Amino acid sequence: MTTKSKRNALIVISVFILLFLLKEFVWDKYIVNPTEWDALKEKSGQPGTMVEVDEDNKLAVLYPGNGFHIYLVSKGYWGWSIHDEIAIPNESSGDPFTAQIKSLKQKGKDNLDIILILSRDKEIDHFIAFDESGEEYRFNRTINREQNTYLYYSIREVNVPGKLIYEAYSANDKLLYKE
Repeated sequence: MTTKSKRNALIVISVFILLFLLKEFVWDKYIVNPTEWDALKEKSGQPGTMVEVDEDNKLAVLYPGNGFHIYLVSKGYWGWSIHDEIAIPNESSGDPFTAQIKSLKQKGKDNLDIILILSRDKEIDHFIAFDESGEEYRFNRTINREQNTYLYYSIREVNVPGKLIYEAYSANDKLLYKE
């Protein structure tokens, strides 16, 4: 083997090693996440719940041990990434439930309003909320079984107007609480 061919072989091997290292330690770790869950792989509280907001945005709810953590995961040119997040601490206020409205910033779009209700009351099966104009809001539910806490959420792509009236119902549709 001549010196020139040895040098070319060394260059080819070096290029392959460099590409492998780039892919393994930089590309896969810092640049691209092929799925929504890959974007959340470093976050605690898995497995969680994933809800589709639209084709390019997903809402993930994880249970890290101290409440709930909500992530807005967005699809971009290099894959999926966390675009915004909300931490909901598991604090007991003595009330049957606490409600709040939070906004998440969507990538290239208006804010996404999310209505959050945190409860420890096992009797509550579902919530319905009404705004001042009478529009009804329905909620999804997820459970942090370790802390026996329920999170009800409703996603709105338009701003939630004013104050909401919340109604909590039992499994047999008996009104338990109205706030």
